[in-house]
Amino acid sequence: MKTTMTVKEVFSNLKEKLNTHSFYRSHTEEYMVDEERGNVSYFLNKYAVGTLAQKLNESQKGFQNFTDKQIWVLAFELVKIEEYIQQQIKEEMELNGTTLDLEKEKQKEMEANKILKPILDLKKKGAFEKWIKTSKNPYTKQFYSKKYTQECVDAFLAEIGHKQEKTLHFCFDMTKGGFCGTVMA
Repeated sequence: MKTTMTVKEVFSNLKEKLNTHSFYRSHTEEYMVDEERGNVSYFLNKYAVGTLAQKLNESQKGFQNFTDKQIWVLAFELVKIEEYIQQQIKEEMELNGTTLDLEKEKQKEMEANKILKPILDLKKKGAFEKWIKTSKNPYTKQFYSKKYTQECVDAFLAEIGHKQEKTLHFCFDMTKGGFCGTVMA
């Protein structure tokens, strides 16, 4: 979950929300601009009293647009206000359609990692994904839903375990003076 914003992100948001030319604004856009100006004023008056950002905000009344430099000043001050940043992140998440149920998502991911732990320990995740995606595999649906069962993992481990018993690995060892072959179990 995103917990902070950079000055550049705050600047981009402010520029987009505050600077639409009044000639092209609809009534809805006018309302949104006024609402954002009120929001910025609230935070600056509460947390940044006496700063250049507050003075700039107070001087820009009515339909005047802020210059880029003025928006940078506002952004530098607003990025320091934790409540403002949290509000912006919440709005951004709502606009993107994401929910605040990230705790549940993390819990599901942790459960999946517990089930996949033997595969991850063997560093065979790529082979597992290739195996589970095959059309004749009865567990293919689990790959797309990302809800793996222990039965699926056991089937994969049995298959690669069977293949590993038949695989002969060679290595070159200079200290022993040549090739050495080992069977992986």
